[in-house]
Amino acid sequence: MYRRLLFLFPDKVGAQKAVENLIQENISIRQMRALSRPGVDLQGLPVSAANQRRDMHSKNVVALRNKKERIMFLVHCKTHDLVEILDPQALFDPWKECVEGCYHAGEEMQDAQLFDKCELSFQSGECLPECWTNTHFRDNQFGAYGRLKVA
Repeated sequence: MYRRLLFLFPDKVGAQKAVENLIQENISIRQMRALSRPGVDLQGLPVSAANQRRDMHSKNVVALRNKKERIMFLVHCKTHDLVEILDPQALFDPWKECVEGCYHAGEEMQDAQLFDKCELSFQSGECLPECWTNTHFRDNQFGAYGRLKVA
């Protein structure tokens, strides 16, 4: 059984090193595909077909992303599937209880949906930081007028 792996790199050099490492691990270059945003030179990387360039979530191994994009994957605690967070700013905002994301499971990209922050964790199993989920996480450190309490 073959599994699809998707690697995201900020630049061409990182992607080239990954291709070299995969070849050293006896992964055929015929099983790899390189994709990028328009205008990036992919010379020296495995070529992707036109239909694969249109569908960023086909059977790709090497993908280049815009350096300014921020991609975050968390684990859904109930299903143990990876979730790509589509709006990281909402994740960091303690006033928002849900965050938009999509599962990374199966062969095709899943539709976006809302996930409760309390049902997400890091891939290491750690919970999300309290400052992302609790609007009152520092209340015990401040007095009635917002001044820091000194012991």
